[in-house]
Amino acid sequence: ASSCFSKAIFGRGHTEATAVTENRLVSAGELQWPALQSDEVAVRVHAFAPRVSAGHSVWVMGKCQGLGKWSKKEMCPMVHIGGRIYVAQVVAKANDIPLEFKLAVADEEGNIVCEEKDNHKILQSPSKGQFITHDVIFNYPNPTYKTAGVSIPVSGIRTQTSTGIGEFLDLKKMAEWCAATGLQIIQILPINDSGEDPSPYSASSSFALHPSYVTPSAVADYYTKTLGLDMSGITGWATSLIDKLNKNPKIDYPRVLGEKQKIMDAIFDQVGKDAILGDEKFQEWLQASEGWVKIYAAFKVQVHKEKDFNNKWFDTTCWSKGVIEAAAITSTKSADYDQVVRVYFTQYHLHLQLLE
Repeated sequence: ASSCFSKAIFGRGHTEATAVTENRLVSAGELQWPALQSDEVAVRVHAFAPRVSAGHSVWVMGKCQGLGKWSKKEMCPMVHIGGRIYVAQVVAKANDIPLEFKLAVADEEGNIVCEEKDNHKILQSPSKGQFITHDVIFNYPNPTYKTAGVSIPVSGIRTQTSTGIGEFLDLKKMAEWCAATGLQIIQILPINDSGEDPSPYSASSSFALHPSYVTPSAVADYYTKTLGLDMSGITGWATSLIDKLNKNPKIDYPRVLGEKQKIMDAIFDQVGKDAILGDEKFQEWLQASEGWVKIYAAFKVQVHKEKDFNNKWFDTTCWSKGVIEAAAITSTKSADYDQVVRVYFTQYHLHLQLLE
């Protein structure tokens, strides 16, 4: 299952508290076959069960002693090896084969909330070996998941408080509308940086978010709350920008991007590079994103400098050279370091606003 369904829809609400009653997470390498007697077999069941809610767990019951002899109070627990794949291993007598079993999902209290309709059957003869593996997919009583939702690009979620284009924070209003109308899913188009190209499918990065989706007034509020700065001038500018850009019934991508860049630069200048770099949460994000954000920042800085006469900087045909250049551009001693931090700054606030 995609992470959207396995984590956000079926597994929503997962926390450290809910993990207590969920299947224990282990690596596949931790699974070991047991020592067996001559009349025994070891049976390992791999089950793919994508629809498991937070706090719930997957169990297996069957006809042999190790599977509880069909008792729902003596079911065999499973472990989770990731990807919604659950594993149970039991030792059975050779004459227990063919072995029938079925899967069940239990809630936090141990009550069964979902049980397979039909039994699975292991037919492998013990004469072929004492170690048996069997892969199954959870046979849900209602196998088809159906819901209703809305598909819309973020740019299209334009409200009266948007700065000329739909923004990440507008997703909250969209979610409220969906909740009020009974819709359960919001599907958006790609949100990665595509520069001035309005197509969301022309991204220049698989990680960087599009700067046009930032809400400048929220960035100003962030520094008012964290540093106690008076950002009223920026807030007034942001308000006037909303009025100016929203007069156009169409989205003027280059203008929106340019105006937002100006106000984001103004916020950066007022707060100051040292204060921004001194933010512990900013540093935590920067360290976690280091694998992509430094090369991306170098790309943005260099493209801005060379876009009028060289559109092939960072072309894949000279990638190794580009990486070397990126390290020099993002160095703290680089003449471009101020511009590099501005790229970090914008991406950090896009990250925060998308999380919100």
